[in-house]
Amino acid sequence: MAAVVNPAGGVMGPHEHETPRLVVVLRGRYDERLGASRRRDCRPATALFRPAGERHIGTFDHEDVRYVSIVLPNGFADDGGPSMRKRFETSFELTDSAVAVLGTGLAQEVWS
Repeated sequence: MAAVVNPAGGVMGPHEHETPRLVVVLRGRYDERLGASRRRDCRPATALFRPAGERHIGTFDHEDVRYVSIVLPNGFADDGGPSMRKRFETSFELTDSAVAVLGTGLAQEVWS
């Protein structure tokens, strides 16, 4: 897990990651583009599931942005959802309330 700060006015050029990630925005707002037509408006409390190999660009126009990026093992979400709660519990040793919050955000991103 890494805490990241991207300064206002910055751009994170096109890139992808070899492993899936769970990203949770803590402060600030930024625009994320996936391909030519898909866009995400990322605000505080936004939880993003980023599959391995998903190419994206981040634009931090308005303010500094702070988020956490959690590297997940390959195959983490391959079964869709039934075991995601269990994987959160065992992987991160989270309490029930934390698992519920993270699981809800992750499920919304995976199936939206």
